[in-house]
Amino acid sequence: MTNGFGKESNSNMPVGFSDIPSELNSGGGIGGIDLEKLLAILNKSLWWIILFVVMSLSGAYLYLRYTKPIYESYSILKLDIQKRADELLGLKDDEGSGANLVGEIEIIKSQVLYEQVLEKIDLSVTYQQSGNFLSSELYTITPFKVVYEVKNSAFYNVPISLEFIDDKQYIMKYDLVGVENSEIFKFNTAYENEFLKFKVTLTKFYSPECNGQKYLFTLNSKQFLVDFLSRGTNAYILNAAANTIRVGFQDNSPQKAQDIVNVIDTIYRQQTLANKNLANEQTLTFLEQQMDATAKKLDASEQKMQDFIKRNKISDVNVTGDKIKSKSDELVVKKFELELQRVQIADLEKLIESFSQNPGKKQVFPSLNYINDPNLVDLAKQLNLLLNQQALMLYNAKESTAAFRISAQKIEDLKKDINSVIAITKMTNAKKIQELNTELERLEVEFLSLPSKEKELTQIKRFFSINEKYYLMFIEKKAEFEIAKAGTIPNFQILAPANLPTVPLIPQKGSVYSTWIIIGVISGIGLIVVRYLLQDTVVTQKELEVNSSAPVLGIVPVYSKEKLRIARLVVDKNPKSAISESLRSIRTNIDFIIPEKKKIISVTSTVAGEGKTFFAINLGGVLAMSNQRVIMLDMDMRKPKLHLAFDVSNDIGMSTMLIGRNEVKECISKTSLENLDIISAGPVPPNPSELIMRPQLNSIFEILHKDYDVIIIDSPPVGLVTDGILIMQKADLPIYVVRSEYSKKSYLKNVNKLIRVNGFRNLATILNSLDNFKTYGYGYGYGYGYGSGYYSDDAPETNVNLDWFKNIVTKDKSGTAKDT
Repeated sequence: MTNGFGKESNSNMPVGFSDIPSELNSGGGIGGIDLEKLLAILNKSLWWIILFVVMSLSGAYLYLRYTKPIYESYSILKLDIQKRADELLGLKDDEGSGANLVGEIEIIKSQVLYEQVLEKIDLSVTYQQSGNFLSSELYTITPFKVVYEVKNSAFYNVPISLEFIDDKQYIMKYDLVGVENSEIFKFNTAYENEFLKFKVTLTKFYSPECNGQKYLFTLNSKQFLVDFLSRGTNAYILNAAANTIRVGFQDNSPQKAQDIVNVIDTIYRQQTLANKNLANEQTLTFLEQQMDATAKKLDASEQKMQDFIKRNKISDVNVTGDKIKSKSDELVVKKFELELQRVQIADLEKLIESFSQNPGKKQVFPSLNYINDPNLVDLAKQLNLLLNQQALMLYNAKESTAAFRISAQKIEDLKKDINSVIAITKMTNAKKIQELNTELERLEVEFLSLPSKEKELTQIKRFFSINEKYYLMFIEKKAEFEIAKAGTIPNFQILAPANLPTVPLIPQKGSVYSTWIIIGVISGIGLIVVRYLLQDTVVTQKELEVNSSAPVLGIVPVYSKEKLRIARLVVDKNPKSAISESLRSIRTNIDFIIPEKKKIISVTSTVAGEGKTFFAINLGGVLAMSNQRVIMLDMDMRKPKLHLAFDVSNDIGMSTMLIGRNEVKECISKTSLENLDIISAGPVPPNPSELIMRPQLNSIFEILHKDYDVIIIDSPPVGLVTDGILIMQKADLPIYVVRSEYSKKSYLKNVNKLIRVNGFRNLATILNSLDNFKTYGYGYGYGYGYGSGYYSDDAPETNVNLDWFKNIVTKDKSGTAKDT
């Protein structure tokens, strides 16, 4: 059969290295991602991730330390919203209720309510204690208080510094128009300047510890406070079906936030009560006016009756006069009720006319208790509900919206119906009043036919009785409306009063730390992704296999025991190290590939620094330690290094042998290993390529093969000069060294070119200086033992141990390690 390099191999011989199963030649990968490369970058970036997380935690701490906390106090209100107007508008319950709630929210967030809040709670001066970075508000615990009168509005909203000297004096500083002013004042003394009149007094919170402390106070303008309330207040529907809303306020002071929410709830309650009592107040005013006028008439009638009885000495009237009087009293009461009904109808008619002239103005319906037409009363109540609904809609809708136009049209239709009923009712009332007047005139004519004194007394009693009944009726009605006023309750309930917040809304410690930690981790992951995407060097065996058509002969781990300035022989000092075992594995693979005992091996790379000399020296050492006679030739005559590695002379060598100045035996130098000799490069010639092309080189190889089994040639980099290609043509096994995380992927194009163009079918590659972490799991006879104590690597492990994760992604499909 034929091995991977086109040479014949015996059927009972192990397969060539190129025939090793692909499972051992490639690393794990998922969806085009090279997990080995990713893990390598993760290993290098782990400390950066930890640093990012630590920096994120520090940033979170600084943010929490130097951010003013914002607290939120809130209350929950349940509103008693009428649904009848919603039904008249043709809205569903949820839609109508939601619209009404939105209207109530707009009332709570209106500027009118904010101005009333400022009348209830004193926010005119803000007191703060200065800190190195932040100032803390002293809402109710300020050690001083400022009484002032601003003369120049430019002094509003300007922070003023106040520093205690002692309990008698203080320093006040302020900056206006870029000019800083500083003066010493006395407590409890009034002062006046061109800007304001003021006096600063001490409070019960003053203590000697305040001396030397710096404070700030700001005189707030009304508009600033209104804007402050507008920014801090938030109200929204909590549950539309239950008609509940949430009213909250956010501020740096939790006590201030609670006080403001309580004041908002109180003012809203007062407004609700005032609106509900407005109609009762108007009715009571009318009744009191009528009672005063009727009381005067009653007094006059009573005095007139007493004077008549005294003058005429008459105390009784006949039965006829009593009957006429009684009948007349009943008719007068009916007429009075009709008159009251007429007055209320006129008020209603006037109100409807006012609605037409001022459609946006809020109106209050008059009392309708004397109107005995239930149809008219029901229509008036419907109109009242519709108008209230329309007023609420104006808070969050324009007049051009469809809902508003529907509402306006229904109001107009309802007003027409009411006006029609009013016209009919007025005609009916007028007719009834006319009939009563006619009947009263008849009774009066009948009464006049009685004897004159009896008639006069009866007439006096009749007017007295009428005035008395009127007065008693007014007292009764007044009592009814006062009872109704006293029983008025607001149309909302406070389900949850304003709370005193103890935990800030912003910033929340847990969320801040978690967010910053996530930012740190994402930054670390971003660094890994960027490194992964921008990584243009060969890192893992898989990358070498994917980008090169040459087989991988083996992997050499990084030598981390000591820092080497130049390449040295290390396998003789560390025979059980990982690097020694990896080179033994490569030695075994070479024997599989080239079973002949006599062989020439050339070692080259693309550029300097990839470790070809180090690999060649230690490969020679491993071969020599296996009882093979090895000689190393330094043919990198432009930049020789082999003599430095073994501390031998470079006065003679390959260059002098090729020009015939020295014999082979004269140039051979011994090393510390018994079976390893070297020939240095010799003096640097001006024409290395021409020397290599001379036939003397073949003669040198023939001479050396008589005494040595393996000739290892340290060739110059083929990416820089052509000398290496000339030497590779004479080698049985050209080895191309690629250094992990140093050699660029583009260098591998040169490997493919050597195979494709120059015909080096027997070319093999070595992945050099691979970190121990990255080599874990790779076989070829050495990867299965790392970390188990089989090898002795004295160099400390510098990377974080992630072997447990790498085992998962590089484990063989069968679950067992394989050896070549």
